[in-house]
Amino acid sequence: MLWENKILSKFYAPVFHENCIVSRGVEIKELLDVRKEAIAYFQPCVSEKGKLMADIELKDEAGKILAIDPEMLCSLLEIHRRRFSSLKCSRGLGVAKFTLKGREISVFQKGKLKIQRALDKEEILKVANSVARLFWGASLCKVCGQPAIYCASGRCGRCVERKSGQVIYVQDLPNHAVIAEAVDRLMKAFDIVSKMKDELVFSLERQKESAEGGAGAAEFESFIQRAQYLALYFVSEAPTKKDGVLGLLLIGVAREIADLRDTLEKMLGAARRLSFSGRYFEANRIVEGVNLIWGVFAYALDALLSGNLGAVDEIKLKNDEISREVEEIKNYLGKLDEENRDLLSELSDGIVGLQKICSSLSSLV
Repeated sequence: MLWENKILSKFYAPVFHENCIVSRGVEIKELLDVRKEAIAYFQPCVSEKGKLMADIELKDEAGKILAIDPEMLCSLLEIHRRRFSSLKCSRGLGVAKFTLKGREISVFQKGKLKIQRALDKEEILKVANSVARLFWGASLCKVCGQPAIYCASGRCGRCVERKSGQVIYVQDLPNHAVIAEAVDRLMKAFDIVSKMKDELVFSLERQKESAEGGAGAAEFESFIQRAQYLALYFVSEAPTKKDGVLGLLLIGVAREIADLRDTLEKMLGAARRLSFSGRYFEANRIVEGVNLIWGVFAYALDALLSGNLGAVDEIKLKNDEISREVEEIKNYLGKLDEENRDLLSELSDGIVGLQKICSSLSSLV
Protein backbone atom coordinates (compact mmCIF):
# COMPACT_ATOMS: atom_id res chain seq x y z
CA MET A 1 0.00 0.00 0.00
CA LEU A 2 1.31 3.43 -1.01
CA TRP A 3 0.46 5.17 2.26
CA GLU A 4 0.10 2.33 4.74
CA ASN A 5 0.90 3.51 8.29
CA LYS A 6 1.90 6.96 6.99
CA ILE A 7 1.19 9.81 9.42
CA LEU A 8 -0.02 13.05 7.87
CA SER A 9 1.97 16.11 8.97
CA LYS A 10 1.84 18.42 5.96
CA PHE A 11 0.44 18.77 2.48
CA TYR A 12 0.80 21.04 -0.53
CA ALA A 13 -1.67 23.86 -1.22
CA PRO A 14 -1.64 25.34 -4.73
CA VAL A 15 -2.43 29.01 -5.33
CA PHE A 16 -5.22 30.00 -7.72
CA HIS A 17 -5.69 32.93 -10.09
CA GLU A 18 -6.78 36.02 -8.17
CA ASN A 19 -10.04 36.21 -10.14
CA CYS A 20 -10.80 32.49 -9.81
CA ILE A 21 -13.87 31.75 -7.69
CA VAL A 22 -11.67 29.60 -5.43
CA SER A 23 -9.62 32.68 -4.53
CA ARG A 24 -12.50 35.15 -4.46
CA GLY A 25 -14.88 32.97 -2.47
CA VAL A 26 -18.57 33.64 -1.86
CA GLU A 27 -18.36 35.33 1.53
CA ILE A 28 -21.68 37.08 2.20
CA LYS A 29 -20.04 39.71 4.40
CA GLU A 30 -17.67 40.66 1.58
CA LEU A 31 -20.56 40.88 -0.88
CA LEU A 32 -22.41 43.20 1.49
CA ASP A 33 -19.32 45.38 1.93
CA VAL A 34 -19.33 46.18 -1.80
CA ARG A 35 -23.09 45.93 -2.45
CA LYS A 36 -25.24 47.18 0.40
CA GLU A 37 -28.39 46.31 -1.53
CA ALA A 38 -27.48 42.61 -1.81
CA ILE A 39 -30.08 41.75 0.83
CA ALA A 40 -33.25 42.48 -1.08
CA TYR A 41 -35.41 42.62 2.03
CA PHE A 42 -35.98 41.52 5.58
CA GLN A 43 -39.55 40.80 6.56
CA PRO A 44 -41.45 38.83 9.19
CA CYS A 45 -42.24 35.19 8.41
CA VAL A 46 -45.92 34.74 7.64
CA SER A 47 -45.89 31.19 8.98
CA GLU A 48 -44.17 31.87 12.31
CA LYS A 49 -44.56 34.94 14.48
CA GLY A 50 -41.37 36.56 15.71
CA LYS A 51 -39.18 35.05 12.97
CA LEU A 52 -37.64 36.77 9.93
CA MET A 53 -37.03 35.87 6.31
CA ALA A 54 -34.69 37.44 3.77
CA ASP A 55 -33.76 37.24 0.11
CA ILE A 56 -30.07 37.68 -0.68
CA GLU A 57 -28.82 38.37 -4.19
CA LEU A 58 -25.41 36.85 -4.86
CA LYS A 59 -23.69 39.39 -7.09
CA ASP A 60 -20.12 40.62 -7.34
CA GLU A 61 -18.88 44.21 -7.10
CA ALA A 62 -19.72 44.76 -10.77
CA GLY A 63 -23.29 43.64 -10.16
CA LYS A 64 -22.87 40.39 -12.08
CA ILE A 65 -24.70 37.31 -10.83
CA LEU A 66 -22.62 34.65 -9.05
CA ALA A 67 -24.17 31.75 -10.94
CA ILE A 68 -24.30 28.23 -9.48
CA ASP A 69 -23.98 24.92 -11.32
CA PRO A 70 -27.12 22.91 -10.34
CA GLU A 71 -25.51 19.50 -10.88
CA MET A 72 -22.61 20.30 -8.59
CA LEU A 73 -24.91 22.06 -6.10
CA CYS A 74 -27.02 18.94 -5.64
CA SER A 75 -23.92 16.75 -5.43
CA LEU A 76 -22.37 18.87 -2.66
CA LEU A 77 -25.58 19.16 -0.65
CA GLU A 78 -26.05 15.40 -0.90
CA ILE A 79 -22.62 14.96 0.71
CA HIS A 80 -23.84 17.10 3.62
CA ARG A 81 -27.31 15.51 3.82
CA ARG A 82 -26.86 14.07 7.32
CA ARG A 83 -26.71 17.61 8.73
CA PHE A 84 -30.03 18.64 7.17
CA SER A 85 -33.46 17.87 8.62
CA SER A 86 -34.72 17.73 5.05
CA LEU A 87 -33.25 18.17 1.57
CA LYS A 88 -34.77 18.50 -1.89
CA CYS A 89 -32.59 19.42 -4.86
CA SER A 90 -33.67 19.65 -8.50
CA ARG A 91 -30.94 19.72 -11.10
CA GLY A 92 -33.50 20.46 -13.79
CA LEU A 93 -35.08 23.42 -12.01
CA GLY A 94 -31.80 24.65 -10.58
CA VAL A 95 -33.07 25.02 -7.03
CA ALA A 96 -32.25 23.38 -3.69
CA LYS A 97 -34.39 23.54 -0.55
CA PHE A 98 -33.25 22.26 2.83
CA THR A 99 -33.67 22.75 6.55
CA LEU A 100 -30.58 23.45 8.65
CA LYS A 101 -30.89 23.87 12.43
CA GLY A 102 -34.53 24.84 12.08
CA ARG A 103 -33.93 27.43 9.35
CA GLU A 104 -35.53 26.88 5.95
CA ILE A 105 -33.13 27.70 3.15
CA SER A 106 -33.47 27.86 -0.64
CA VAL A 107 -30.59 28.23 -3.11
CA PHE A 108 -31.21 29.17 -6.75
CA GLN A 109 -28.78 28.68 -9.63
CA LYS A 110 -29.23 32.30 -10.75
CA GLY A 111 -27.52 33.63 -7.65
CA LYS A 112 -30.26 33.97 -5.07
CA LEU A 113 -30.45 32.73 -1.49
CA LYS A 114 -33.63 32.70 0.61
CA ILE A 115 -33.55 32.18 4.38
CA GLN A 116 -36.70 31.70 6.46
CA ARG A 117 -37.50 31.31 10.17
CA ALA A 118 -34.39 33.16 11.37
CA LEU A 119 -34.33 34.82 14.78
CA ASP A 120 -32.88 38.18 13.71
CA LYS A 121 -30.80 39.95 11.05
CA GLU A 122 -27.53 38.89 12.65
CA GLU A 123 -28.50 35.24 12.47
CA ILE A 124 -29.55 35.64 8.84
CA LEU A 125 -26.08 36.86 7.94
CA LYS A 126 -24.43 34.07 9.93
CA VAL A 127 -26.58 31.38 8.30
CA ALA A 128 -26.11 32.93 4.85
CA ASN A 129 -22.33 32.85 5.14
CA SER A 130 -22.31 29.25 6.36
CA VAL A 131 -24.63 28.11 3.56
CA ALA A 132 -22.62 30.02 0.94
CA ARG A 133 -19.58 27.98 1.96
CA LEU A 134 -21.57 24.79 1.25
CA PHE A 135 -22.30 25.76 -2.35
CA TRP A 136 -18.99 27.56 -2.94
CA GLY A 137 -17.72 24.50 -4.83
CA ALA A 138 -20.70 24.73 -7.21
CA SER A 139 -20.27 28.46 -7.91
CA LEU A 140 -19.16 29.20 -11.46
CA CYS A 141 -15.74 30.75 -11.99
CA LYS A 142 -15.39 33.92 -14.06
CA VAL A 143 -11.96 32.81 -15.31
CA CYS A 144 -12.79 29.35 -16.70
CA GLY A 145 -16.60 29.16 -16.51
CA GLN A 146 -16.43 25.91 -14.52
CA PRO A 147 -17.66 25.09 -10.98
CA ALA A 148 -15.10 25.91 -8.28
CA ILE A 149 -14.52 22.21 -7.56
CA TYR A 150 -13.11 21.80 -11.09
CA CYS A 151 -10.76 24.72 -10.45
CA ALA A 152 -9.70 23.18 -7.12
CA SER A 153 -8.99 19.78 -8.70
CA GLY A 154 -7.03 21.25 -11.62
CA ARG A 155 -9.61 19.93 -14.08
CA CYS A 156 -10.48 23.36 -15.55
CA GLY A 157 -6.84 23.77 -16.61
CA ARG A 158 -6.78 27.56 -16.29
CA CYS A 159 -6.90 28.67 -12.67
CA VAL A 160 -3.81 27.26 -10.95
CA GLU A 161 -0.89 29.69 -10.58
CA ARG A 162 2.20 27.65 -11.43
CA LYS A 163 5.00 27.44 -8.86
CA SER A 164 3.11 29.61 -6.38
CA GLY A 165 1.90 26.99 -3.91
CA GLN A 166 3.09 26.37 -0.38
CA VAL A 167 3.50 23.50 2.04
CA ILE A 168 0.91 23.63 4.83
CA TYR A 169 1.58 22.00 8.20
CA VAL A 170 -1.56 20.25 9.37
CA GLN A 171 -1.03 21.09 13.03
CA ASP A 172 -1.24 24.81 12.16
CA LEU A 173 -4.74 24.49 10.69
CA PRO A 174 -7.96 25.22 12.55
CA ASN A 175 -9.94 22.01 13.02
CA HIS A 176 -6.83 20.13 11.87
CA ALA A 177 -8.14 16.75 13.06
CA VAL A 178 -10.93 16.98 10.46
CA ILE A 179 -8.46 17.60 7.63
CA ALA A 180 -6.17 14.83 8.87
CA GLU A 181 -9.00 12.28 8.86
CA ALA A 182 -10.19 13.40 5.41
CA VAL A 183 -6.70 12.89 3.97
CA ASP A 184 -6.42 9.51 5.70
CA ARG A 185 -9.65 8.39 4.00
CA LEU A 186 -8.39 9.59 0.62
CA MET A 187 -5.18 7.63 1.10
CA LYS A 188 -7.13 4.49 1.94
CA ALA A 189 -9.41 4.99 -1.08
CA PHE A 190 -6.41 5.34 -3.38
CA ASP A 191 -4.84 2.17 -2.01
CA ILE A 192 -8.03 0.31 -3.00
CA VAL A 193 -7.89 1.81 -6.49
CA SER A 194 -4.23 0.76 -6.72
CA LYS A 195 -5.35 -2.86 -6.30
CA MET A 196 -7.74 -2.38 -9.23
CA LYS A 197 -4.85 -1.11 -11.33
CA ASP A 198 -2.84 -4.21 -10.39
CA GLU A 199 -5.78 -6.41 -11.43
CA LEU A 200 -5.96 -4.60 -14.78
CA VAL A 201 -2.26 -5.04 -15.44
CA PHE A 202 -2.42 -8.74 -14.45
CA SER A 203 -5.40 -9.33 -16.77
CA LEU A 204 -3.64 -7.68 -19.70
CA GLU A 205 -0.22 -9.23 -19.16
CA ARG A 206 -1.42 -12.76 -18.43
CA GLN A 207 -4.55 -12.61 -20.60
CA LYS A 208 -6.58 -13.96 -17.69
CA GLU A 209 -8.46 -12.68 -14.67
CA SER A 210 -6.62 -11.98 -11.41
CA ALA A 211 -7.28 -14.54 -8.68
CA GLU A 212 -7.92 -11.71 -6.19
CA GLY A 213 -11.16 -10.62 -7.83
CA GLY A 214 -12.79 -7.19 -7.47
CA ALA A 215 -11.29 -4.71 -5.01
CA GLY A 216 -13.71 -3.45 -2.30
CA ALA A 217 -16.26 -1.21 -4.05
CA ALA A 218 -18.32 -0.69 -0.90
CA GLU A 219 -15.28 0.10 1.21
CA PHE A 220 -13.98 2.50 -1.44
CA GLU A 221 -17.31 4.33 -1.56
CA SER A 222 -17.32 4.61 2.22
CA PHE A 223 -13.83 6.15 2.27
CA ILE A 224 -14.60 8.62 -0.54
CA GLN A 225 -17.92 9.73 0.94
CA ARG A 226 -16.39 10.21 4.39
CA ALA A 227 -13.47 12.20 2.97
CA GLN A 228 -15.81 14.51 1.05
CA TYR A 229 -18.11 14.99 4.04
CA LEU A 230 -15.20 15.94 6.30
CA ALA A 231 -13.70 18.24 3.67
CA LEU A 232 -17.02 20.04 3.12
CA TYR A 233 -17.52 20.32 6.87
CA PHE A 234 -14.07 21.91 7.08
CA VAL A 235 -15.02 24.36 4.30
CA SER A 236 -18.20 25.42 6.10
CA GLU A 237 -16.51 25.83 9.50
CA ALA A 238 -13.15 27.33 8.48
CA PRO A 239 -12.59 30.77 10.05
CA THR A 240 -11.36 32.27 6.75
CA LYS A 241 -11.96 31.54 3.09
CA LYS A 242 -8.20 30.98 2.68
CA ASP A 243 -8.46 28.07 5.12
CA GLY A 244 -11.66 26.88 3.43
CA VAL A 245 -9.86 26.50 0.09
CA LEU A 246 -8.04 23.47 1.53
CA GLY A 247 -11.37 21.69 1.96
CA LEU A 248 -12.34 22.45 -1.65
CA LEU A 249 -9.00 21.03 -2.75
CA LEU A 250 -9.65 17.74 -0.94
CA ILE A 251 -13.17 17.44 -2.39
CA GLY A 252 -11.65 17.97 -5.83
CA VAL A 253 -9.01 15.30 -5.21
CA ALA A 254 -11.68 12.89 -3.94
CA ARG A 255 -13.67 13.33 -7.15
CA GLU A 256 -10.58 12.69 -9.27
CA ILE A 257 -9.84 9.48 -7.36
CA ALA A 258 -13.48 8.41 -7.82
CA ASP A 259 -13.22 9.09 -11.58
CA LEU A 260 -9.99 7.12 -11.62
CA ARG A 261 -11.78 4.12 -10.15
CA ASP A 262 -14.68 4.38 -12.62
CA THR A 263 -12.27 4.50 -15.56
CA LEU A 264 -10.28 1.52 -14.29
CA GLU A 265 -13.48 -0.46 -13.74
CA LYS A 266 -14.48 0.00 -17.40
CA MET A 267 -11.00 -0.90 -18.58
CA LEU A 268 -10.93 -3.97 -16.34
CA GLY A 269 -14.21 -5.17 -17.82
CA ALA A 270 -12.81 -4.83 -21.35
CA ALA A 271 -9.55 -6.52 -20.34
CA ARG A 272 -11.42 -9.53 -18.92
CA ARG A 273 -13.42 -9.91 -22.12
CA LEU A 274 -10.21 -9.68 -24.12
CA SER A 275 -8.76 -12.65 -22.23
CA PHE A 276 -7.35 -15.54 -24.25
CA SER A 277 -7.46 -13.45 -27.44
CA GLY A 278 -3.73 -13.73 -28.00
CA ARG A 279 -3.35 -9.93 -28.39
CA TYR A 280 -0.21 -9.80 -26.26
CA PHE A 281 1.51 -6.96 -28.10
CA GLU A 282 -1.49 -4.64 -27.90
CA ALA A 283 -2.12 -5.59 -24.28
CA ASN A 284 1.49 -4.83 -23.34
CA ARG A 285 1.34 -1.41 -25.01
CA ILE A 286 -1.68 -0.58 -22.87
CA VAL A 287 0.09 -1.86 -19.75
CA GLU A 288 3.05 0.41 -20.49
CA GLY A 289 0.72 3.40 -20.79
CA VAL A 290 -1.19 2.54 -17.61
CA ASN A 291 2.01 2.09 -15.57
CA LEU A 292 3.47 5.35 -16.85
CA ILE A 293 0.33 7.32 -16.04
CA TRP A 294 -0.03 5.62 -12.68
CA GLY A 295 3.46 6.53 -11.61
CA VAL A 296 2.88 10.23 -12.30
CA PHE A 297 -0.56 10.23 -10.65
CA ALA A 298 0.87 8.60 -7.51
CA TYR A 299 3.72 11.11 -7.38
CA ALA A 300 1.30 14.04 -7.77
CA LEU A 301 -1.04 12.67 -5.12
CA ASP A 302 1.87 12.14 -2.75
CA ALA A 303 3.02 15.73 -3.33
CA LEU A 304 -0.44 17.09 -2.54
CA LEU A 305 -1.33 14.89 0.42
CA SER A 306 2.13 14.60 1.97
CA GLY A 307 3.85 17.81 0.93
CA ASN A 308 6.57 15.69 -0.72
CA LEU A 309 7.78 17.88 -3.59
CA GLY A 310 10.88 15.88 -4.46
CA ALA A 311 9.36 14.43 -7.63
CA VAL A 312 7.70 17.60 -8.99
CA ASP A 313 10.29 18.16 -11.73
CA GLU A 314 9.99 14.53 -12.78
CA ILE A 315 6.20 14.87 -12.94
CA LYS A 316 6.54 17.70 -15.47
CA LEU A 317 8.90 15.66 -17.66
CA LYS A 318 6.79 12.50 -17.42
CA ASN A 319 3.61 14.35 -18.45
CA ASP A 320 5.19 15.11 -21.85
CA GLU A 321 6.16 11.45 -22.19
CA ILE A 322 2.62 10.37 -21.26
CA SER A 323 1.12 12.61 -23.96
CA ARG A 324 3.34 11.04 -26.64
CA GLU A 325 2.75 7.49 -25.38
CA VAL A 326 -1.05 7.87 -25.18
CA GLU A 327 -1.20 9.40 -28.65
CA GLU A 328 0.84 6.51 -30.09
CA ILE A 329 -1.36 3.89 -28.36
CA LYS A 330 -4.55 5.61 -29.50
CA ASN A 331 -3.37 5.89 -33.11
CA TYR A 332 -2.16 2.30 -33.25
CA LEU A 333 -5.27 0.75 -31.74
CA GLY A 334 -7.50 2.98 -33.84
CA LYS A 335 -6.16 1.44 -37.04
CA LEU A 336 -7.09 -2.11 -36.07
CA ASP A 337 -10.07 -3.57 -37.87
CA GLU A 338 -10.45 -6.99 -36.37
CA GLU A 339 -12.62 -9.11 -34.10
CA ASN A 340 -11.49 -7.48 -30.84
CA ARG A 341 -11.35 -3.90 -32.06
CA ASP A 342 -14.26 -2.74 -29.88
CA LEU A 343 -12.60 -4.05 -26.73
CA LEU A 344 -9.27 -2.51 -27.70
CA SER A 345 -11.08 0.79 -28.38
CA GLU A 346 -12.58 0.69 -24.87
CA LEU A 347 -9.10 0.21 -23.44
CA SER A 348 -7.77 3.02 -25.64
CA ASP A 349 -10.54 5.35 -24.43
CA GLY A 350 -9.69 4.33 -20.89
CA ILE A 351 -6.03 5.27 -21.38
CA VAL A 352 -7.11 8.73 -22.60
CA GLY A 353 -9.40 9.06 -19.58
CA LEU A 354 -6.58 8.14 -17.19
CA GLN A 355 -4.34 10.69 -18.86
CA LYS A 356 -6.89 13.49 -18.35
CA ILE A 357 -7.31 12.63 -14.67
CA CYS A 358 -3.53 12.48 -14.20
CA SER A 359 -3.09 15.79 -16.02
CA SER A 360 -5.66 17.50 -13.79
CA LEU A 361 -4.06 16.39 -10.56
CA SER A 362 -0.45 16.94 -11.62
CA SER A 363 -1.29 20.52 -12.72
CA LEU A 364 -1.80 21.37 -9.04
CA VAL A 365 1.83 20.75 -8.05
